[in-house]
Amino acid sequence: MNLAVASLILFGLLLSFRIFTWEWPLFQAVMMSLFAVALIRNKLRWSRFYLPWIAICAWPAAQLVTGTTVYPNATLLELLRWTLYAAVFVLGFCLYQDRHEISQLMRIFIVFSLVLAAEATLQHFAGNGKVFWLFEATQPAGSEMGPFFNRDHYASLMALILPMAILRAFDEPHRRMTYILAAAGMYASVVAGASRAGSLLVTAEVLICLVLVKRNRASIAVPLLIAALVAVVGWEPLLKRFQDDDPYKGRREFAQSSIQMIRDQPLHGFGLGTWTTVYPRYATFDPGAYVNAAHNDWLQWAADGGIPFAGLFFVLFVISLVVAWRVPWALGIPAVFIHCTVDFPVQGGRYIPVVMFLIFGVAVRRAMARKGAETRSPMSMEPTASR
Repeated sequence: MNLAVASLILFGLLLSFRIFTWEWPLFQAVMMSLFAVALIRNKLRWSRFYLPWIAICAWPAAQLVTGTTVYPNATLLELLRWTLYAAVFVLGFCLYQDRHEISQLMRIFIVFSLVLAAEATLQHFAGNGKVFWLFEATQPAGSEMGPFFNRDHYASLMALILPMAILRAFDEPHRRMTYILAAAGMYASVVAGASRAGSLLVTAEVLICLVLVKRNRASIAVPLLIAALVAVVGWEPLLKRFQDDDPYKGRREFAQSSIQMIRDQPLHGFGLGTWTTVYPRYATFDPGAYVNAAHNDWLQWAADGGIPFAGLFFVLFVISLVVAWRVPWALGIPAVFIHCTVDFPVQGGRYIPVVMFLIFGVAVRRAMARKGAETRSPMSMEPTASR
């Protein structure tokens, strides 16, 4: 069961370039089938951490019942999407219970991300305009990285896995250089993709992780290998993007329109999934292209579901901070929530939130176990990296 869940998620990530096609509904159906099997086998247990998820899933259902959504079909699709994410969180919480299972899951994600980072970097510099050099792109080329058309979404995925790679390097000395190479490769690929917010987030993650392992002499290998790979891929495109006269251009106008939408419907919003439908009424400029998101998940959650709905995600964000304090390899969860302030990795990533919330569920369970161990034995000294 554990391997089936992880394999399905990784396969889904490779299909991220398939937008508005049949693969996503099929992925949802198979994942929910795995959830049903786990439920039938009595592998699932209740936890108070499910409460925010129950509220998140109930919100679009209430919008449909009360008729407060301007586009019922879009809200129904969002209901199904958030139900899937809630199920994935529960699977992560219940299936991956001991340290061996968690270590195995992290190892799978790290190796997959290393391979994906290598492919994405090669495709970025020597691509032929096709995804994996084989499949026609359904969106204009320019900022794609691997199977992702949006470099910021790709950076969010790397931010989820990179802390695992660094910290596992000091938990498994016999695989240390493999993990450090994976972390350096992920970091360099984000730089190559020139994601500004993404590069800042992964840099912050590296610094925090190095602080956590500062007493280990081998930690010097992390910045050295990162610097070497960044020199290979080049930082000039990223530096040029940071030198833009107005790096928030476009996003500022989307944010202003979203804020006005929130002011008009502060309590229940216009309906989950309806931002793109309602936005033209509030648009203040014409970007010359279809605007597919607010480029700020927090504002879009508030515009679609009202301020209380956005507050539910703030609860998840706070929980993620507490969890990351106890299990630092989960540092990528709050990092993605922070990334949501300037982009839309959760609203637009589809498969990225599946990874995010699976890791979130696993990390919450591990943090609870860690807290229980500390309560039973205050003097216990479990290595930082494996917490």
